[in-house]
Amino acid sequence: MEARMWDALVEVMKNAYIEGQSKGTVPRPGVMPLVRGELVGLIWVRPLKVG
Repeated sequence: MEARMWDALVEVMKNAYIEGQSKGTVPRPGVMPLVRGELVGLIWVRPLKVG
């Protein structure tokens, strides 16, 4: 079950990037922590600046 949840989360992020690229942008990177196969949070990286 845990692998299916992970695969589903990865697929959602991949689709978001593919859709975003067609619009000239991509979503910020995120982390989706799982505990015993359950999603317990969603963490988005703050906007990044070079330098």
